[in-house]
Amino acid sequence: MNELAEVKRAVEAKRSAEEGYRASLAAAVARLQAAGDKQPYATVANAAGVSRQAVRELVKRHAGDTDTTSDEARMRARLAELDAAYERAIDRMTDRAGDYKRITAWQNAQAGKRRRKGLPPLTPVSVQLRDYAESRALKVLEDFPDDPRVKRIIADLDEAATLRKTLQAIDDSRLAF
Repeated sequence: MNELAEVKRAVEAKRSAEEGYRASLAAAVARLQAAGDKQPYATVANAAGVSRQAVRELVKRHAGDTDTTSDEARMRARLAELDAAYERAIDRMTDRAGDYKRITAWQNAQAGKRRRKGLPPLTPVSVQLRDYAESRALKVLEDFPDDPRVKRIIADLDEAATLRKTLQAIDDSRLAF
């Protein structure tokens, strides 16, 4: 229990440090834009307490458009939230109660033989169990499309797919594809 509290404190400290760094970068870019890009990056970076490269990259990447940045951050946060909920649901459905030592031992015994023959390694039992749980979950979604809980899950999956497409388009536009 004490270790969990320490981990939570460490994560919170890291998060607050990152937020402070982002705020410093935003302040640096605001100063640079207020000066009409006439102020050198070094001056802005020193005033904000960040590196010149960070200021230069931020100016290049966002070119003064902070609204899309916040929208993108919100989209990425929502996508992470939806993905985490899906992973938790699949993990709850995964059967971990069995004794899979014999199967794992057999797979380990076969690993060298398969490697020598140039065959791909066998899929670990944990991955097989997760795949099975995911296929069961998808079967439930197909079998009960009128259930309100299933409708909510499908809506979340559709929202995640839409967010992925949108974020992919944003990333591609940055790379000029």
